[in-house]
Amino acid sequence: MALDYYLDLATSWPAPQVARELHAVGDRTGLVEARYSTELMLGDGALTAGGTWFRVCRVGPRRWPTMIDSQEFTETVAVAFTLDKRDTITAMDEVVHLAAGLLRRVPGDAVLHFQSEVIWLLRRDGDLSLDERADHWTPERLAAVATPYRRLTHSFTDESGE
Repeated sequence: MALDYYLDLATSWPAPQVARELHAVGDRTGLVEARYSTELMLGDGALTAGGTWFRVCRVGPRRWPTMIDSQEFTETVAVAFTLDKRDTITAMDEVVHLAAGLLRRVPGDAVLHFQSEVIWLLRRDGDLSLDERADHWTPERLAAVATPYRRLTHSFTDESGE
């Protein structure tokens, strides 16, 4: 079974612009080699230094809304990550560093989650919250998050609020 994580963004920026910003974050942090172009990030995808595959994609209209804590979340761009299972701790460190770097550069709301089951972080209306699980947010991962945040656990809900 694949370990898939998603950074869903509700932003006015188009996917190519988000990919350019992610390329800049990857280049600055050394997590993504320069040979992976923005076009690859939008197409076949790219690999992090630790072997995690990722791709930036535009999200089209959905048949039903994504609901978080009974509030609608309408993503427009997503970054899909598939972790390298040989070292999931390092892979997740990379995902957090790339996501945190991207959040500093791209406006709008965002949610980082594991397969629409566990929400790691949520930014809504500029307010950033990280889930309360200590095993998710190690000191190194917390250090990657430069903006103010609070610890609060969120969940996906259906339209009835369940």
